Amino acid sequence: MIFNIGVCGTCRIDFKIKKKFPYNFKIKDFNFYIRPVGYTVSISEIYQNLSLVKNNLVDSISNNFIKKNIFFKENNKDIIKVNKFDILIIEICSIKKIIHKNTNLIIPYRIWGSNYHQNDFYLDLETEEEIIKIIKKIQEEFDCKIILIPPITVIKFITDEILIKKISENRNHILNILMKCENQINNVYLFNWNKIINENNILIDQYHFSNEGYKIIFNNLLEFIKKIL
Repeated sequence: MIFNIGVCGTCRIDFKIKKKFPYNFKIKDFNFYIRPVGYTVSISEIYQNLSLVKNNLVDSISNNFIKKNIFFKENNKDIIKVNKFDILIIEICSIKKIIHKNTNLIIPYRIWGSNYHQNDFYLDLETEEEIIKIIKKIQEEFDCKIILIPPITVIKFITDEILIKKISENRNHILNILMKCENQINNVYLFNWNKIINENNILIDQYHFSNEGYKIIFNNLLEFIKKIL
């Protein structure tokens, strides 16, 4: 049996270090799809993008600027249309939402390009209740196991104590919510890579892994997947 595994997130889940996204690769019984619905950072946009693809609504987005910002960020040239995932791996590193007022669509991370007006967008923050509710929705609607990946809470490259405190509080806040999700929702699991990061010295800066780091993370993740199947 071949298991389809979708991996949603940022550059930190680009295990094969490709230059174009999305991409897929197969290892034994696992078919991995990396960034199948674009570059994502929050659970709201992940749910949004998965739903748009599942319900064949991508082409209904008439505003190409918005569409490209939603799906084609950071060298994402396309999307992968897979009918069903057995496991969704979801990296969640932000609770910030950039929302386009006219369409109510969410753009991840930041707005790319210059052909827009700032007043066309507004910012919002997800609450703990909202995050848990959306993860439950994904679990129910896509009928698959979910592995959550938290922000990097290991702080090594920042020296400003005030900034360290702020970053640590924000990232641990998300981590704590994801821990609650694991405890409250069936077939939802937390892959907390921070212990691996801390023990193996694989960060090249506060946000990125070394090439060897990607291999170490992926090998540990693969073993984690085998345990929950």
